[in-house]
Amino acid sequence: MSKFLLRTGMIAASAVLLASCTSQGGEAPSSSAESSASTAAEAAQVTPNVTAPSEAAKLPEVRHQTPRIALSYDGGVMVLDAGDLDKGKAPEVVKDLEKDGYLRLNDAGDGRHVFVSTGNAFEVLDIGSYHVPHGDHSHYYAGDPSFTGFSAEAAKPGHVTTDGEKTVLFDDENGTVTTINLEDFSVEDAFKVPTPHHGVAHLNHDGTYMVTVSDQEGKRLGVAQVKADGTEIKRFEQCPGVHGAKEAADGAVFVGCTDGGLIYKDGEVTKVKAEDAYARIGNQAGTTESPYVLGDYKTDKKAADEEKLERPEKVSVTDTRTGKLTVVDLGTSYTFRSLGVNKDGLGVVLGTDGNLHLIDLEKGAVTKTINVISPWEESETWQDPRPALSVQGHIAYVTDPSTNTLHVIDLNGEKEALKVELPHTPDEIVSTEG
Repeated sequence: MSKFLLRTGMIAASAVLLASCTSQGGEAPSSSAESSASTAAEAAQVTPNVTAPSEAAKLPEVRHQTPRIALSYDGGVMVLDAGDLDKGKAPEVVKDLEKDGYLRLNDAGDGRHVFVSTGNAFEVLDIGSYHVPHGDHSHYYAGDPSFTGFSAEAAKPGHVTTDGEKTVLFDDENGTVTTINLEDFSVEDAFKVPTPHHGVAHLNHDGTYMVTVSDQEGKRLGVAQVKADGTEIKRFEQCPGVHGAKEAADGAVFVGCTDGGLIYKDGEVTKVKAEDAYARIGNQAGTTESPYVLGDYKTDKKAADEEKLERPEKVSVTDTRTGKLTVVDLGTSYTFRSLGVNKDGLGVVLGTDGNLHLIDLEKGAVTKTINVISPWEESETWQDPRPALSVQGHIAYVTDPSTNTLHVIDLNGEKEALKVELPHTPDEIVSTEG
């Protein structure tokens, strides 16, 4: 394995606070080196310990596309062939990979790899299948799933964002942002945000980054645009409690706040103001093919202040072109692992009533419900396994930890659902096209 030493990164000190945000949407005010007092840059070397595989595993060519599913459990990751719903073929476990720690799964977006957050590192699982477009057809490859040997040490592994070619890792403990090139798992950029916090970073199309920012105590305030070395260009402090980021169509990025959200695009933001004074949108789902972002919608500030569980029954739909936010009442609660959007822009929510709630995101309305599992109740402990959802095209995959099963559902309603028993209690899920 080879070690990658990173180039020196630059981080910026705190910037001058911005004027208050607009009250009913529109473009929020910003500060920049040109328009306000310039910030003093503070040099900081960033040399995270990153180990990359010497070369990618060579997979044999096969006749057909091989979609696969990764399921974490207490002690490892199960990888399943996704089967074939159209032919009535249920998924089956092809590899059981042992791994210690509380494992979080993050899709790398390249159709082949999954970033696995362990206790002190980001590691990479090769799911063992992928395809390569070739003019009017594709070539398909499938083989043995394995951990690649890649490891990026992190004191507290946090959010992962990706565009399918480069993946950005955020360390909540020290504020380190590390960008990995998925072609060879080399380090592209590395820098630190001024103050560590539970945050997220997103690589913009112009090579700059959008990063979350906080005060000295770690209170999250909003986002900033920074250069590839971490030097701050401008910031937008109109997003209290900022959490999560999801890219939509045309390079727009939705960021959740406790009063709605922000839409970040080309170094500018639009404030998305919720109708409720407190409205936390901390978890989002979306695709780069659709302008709509599906999010949760929590309105119990007292529960948040007392760090108690809220069981919301409404979800949010944001049009990133206009900033319009629509609230949809499901009539049932759900959790942070319940949200999905496919490439056609169909929203899917797994409710605690055991149903999938299909949402026309353009209309902001539930169009159909599909029963999948028995009603269930969310645990007070967020780390506990609970039913989880992943969507690929017209197929939804739903886990049921209470029965150690995986369910495969046709969202079009044309094929009978399939169910497979699992050797372990499933926790998080990532599905790939293969």
